[in-house]
Amino acid sequence: MNRATAQDGDLLPLTQSQLLLWTGQRLAPQDPLYNMILAFRISGPVDSDHFKTAFAELINQSDAMRIVFESRNEVPRQRFLEHLEYELPVIDFSREEDPLAARQRWIDAHRTHCFSLDKPLFHSALLKAGNDDFIWYLNQHHLITDAWSVSIIYRKMSELYRAVANGDDKPVGALPRYQDYVSQYRRGEDTPRRETARAYWQQRLAEPPIPSTFYRKPPPDRGGRTERIPIEFGTDRTQGIKALADDKRFTAFTTDLALFQLFATILFAYLYRITGNERLAIGVPSHGRPGAQAKATAGLFIEV
Repeated sequence: MNRATAQDGDLLPLTQSQLLLWTGQRLAPQDPLYNMILAFRISGPVDSDHFKTAFAELINQSDAMRIVFESRNEVPRQRFLEHLEYELPVIDFSREEDPLAARQRWIDAHRTHCFSLDKPLFHSALLKAGNDDFIWYLNQHHLITDAWSVSIIYRKMSELYRAVANGDDKPVGALPRYQDYVSQYRRGEDTPRRETARAYWQQRLAEPPIPSTFYRKPPPDRGGRTERIPIEFGTDRTQGIKALADDKRFTAFTTDLALFQLFATILFAYLYRITGNERLAIGVPSHGRPGAQAKATAGLFIEV
């Protein structure tokens, strides 16, 4: 399905975020722990040839999609392939008895695909259920992307498809290179600011919190399976929480950050009450994008 020029690109060290995910995947090589599966529903006609051309240009513009990883003496390195050919499959379910169910079965069967880290870390297809009903399926390993990148990739793909459909010969403006961020990140590893941050966390973690014990024994090893349980707050409660987040007595840069602080406070209070632990810690993601250039770059920036 894809063909890469394996010798292209220099081997570069991983960022700290990449190293954490690489380690987690190596500890559970048979689990799709870090698959980021996207299914973009497209209502309206899609020219599959134009879509395939646009996707090929997306790969050309997004160097993070051309990353492969290699290990030498158990030390991981990443390589940015200069060229990667990927034949995007177009799968037509419209003749099935139940096209929507058939398409969903295909997605369910492919979302647990385990990537080989030494090969391209994405899988994509255009799935047709009707003349005006398509899904763009894109599965990327978290090592090369994050949630912020999703919007970047989607907008870029939309721009490229529109340009191809309009017959524009010149591709729209290229994305900033993730490789530049990786190089800059490694050059800044030993800066005074980074050393100050490292010393702070070494002090904080000198006596790490004791893992909390909840109501029952920990469940048996579940592998990489997780479960998300949605809870409906209702209109009145939701409006009340938002009003509390907007209260001037709370200091936050944005309403969303104030909401996070409220829920984090509630979570800590709850954990304290059921465990009695006075020292608690939770993992909190940060987008890790320090400026406009990084905010326009597709790749893994998120930090915890």
